[in-house]
Amino acid sequence: MFEAMSSHSHSGLYCTLSSRYRAEGRVIGVPTAIESPVRANAGIGFAVPSVIVQKVVPSLIADGGYEHPSLGISGTTLNSELAEAMGLEANQRGVLVIEAVPESPSDEAGLRAGEQGIEIGDVIVAVDGETVTRFEELRAFLAQVEPPDSMP
Repeated sequence: MFEAMSSHSHSGLYCTLSSRYRAEGRVIGVPTAIESPVRANAGIGFAVPSVIVQKVVPSLIADGGYEHPSLGISGTTLNSELAEAMGLEANQRGVLVIEAVPESPSDEAGLRAGEQGIEIGDVIVAVDGETVTRFEELRAFLAQVEPPDSMP
């Protein structure tokens, strides 16, 4: 288990891993917001992971922007209940496509989304030969792709 601690410094707010890493000053994220019921620096903090910052910042500096990899879908993890409702085996896993953005990579690839509970969307079960069982796995894969790379 890791404990994240927010601290103030001359350069702003930073996060470090638990007390055994504080001396090293290992940054694990850049805080972006805090939800505080008392309008103070106390509450739930939200941060962008440092691995994302390391990818994005050089592009921001060099080009003034960053193009996030995207398939152009919204989706969810296919669980047992959804699989059975779709007439699939209960143990089928993957990412259920809920929406495919027009003129996006998903649209160009022919992915179909479900329509208001009437039609069931496609299920993504692998990307680039790697099995995908949860939406989070698809998102993690996309975070590793460098735009404008295309996926097979």
